[in-house]
Amino acid sequence: MSIERPEWDASCAGWQGYCDHLNTVKFSNADQMHTGFVAIMRERKHPEDLRLFVRGFAGHDPETVTAALRARYEIWVEAQDCGVDLKESALDVWAALATRPLTPEDFNVFPAFADAEA
Repeated sequence: MSIERPEWDASCAGWQGYCDHLNTVKFSNADQMHTGFVAIMRERKHPEDLRLFVRGFAGHDPETVTAALRARYEIWVEAQDCGVDLKESALDVWAALATRPLTPEDFNVFPAFADAEA
């Protein structure tokens, strides 16, 4: 099954549907999520690491697992780019990143939704 990120100006419902689909993948904790992040960072030289990580989510579409992991990875990288190390200085946010559901706001598109109030 192919999962495509909505266009930036897609409707709120479109983004929520995308998030709902990604949220079918449950990470058990921040350590598991971080293992996936390391696999993403090593992907160019060691693509098998990410494949092995994704394979650990039996019963889930590999593309969905990868998309769910990458979405969380991008949030982590964005925080780092802003000078915030979630793992060191915001442990509650770091832990929540692994276990809380993703929302359209996590993709920095609000209020770009086509149906957003003016």
